[in-house]
Amino acid sequence: MMRGASQLVDFIHHLRCAYEYMQGFRRDRPGTLVERLATNYAAKIEWMYKDLITNPAFPIEVRDGLKNEWNVDTFATDAIREKLALLRDDQRLEIEKLIELVLDGQEITSITTDVEPNGETDAAAGNVDQ
Repeated sequence: MMRGASQLVDFIHHLRCAYEYMQGFRRDRPGTLVERLATNYAAKIEWMYKDLITNPAFPIEVRDGLKNEWNVDTFATDAIREKLALLRDDQRLEIEKLIELVLDGQEITSITTDVEPNGETDAAAGNVDQ
């Protein structure tokens, strides 16, 4: 993987967010000067994206990663980040381990347990999700 590729993926993620916000802004103001401006700005964002994914300076793997990031549910990624921020450090570490297993091709089965207010768990009452 190219050095700095993750920064490019983050850039594309934020570029896509900006594009979606601009499209919403445009849709909310039909027939106005603001709509025309927003349409122009959205076109410039599209140009930046297309320039990046066709630029031979970047390896094909990086360009494919950028395309994949552009096509994901942009706001779902942000929602996941917001939820991660609410976890304790040990919980975040566990989530990171799970993500690494998924990326390595492992199948994950989760077992949920009821947690009492005192922190004790009742594993016998747990549910298995697949």
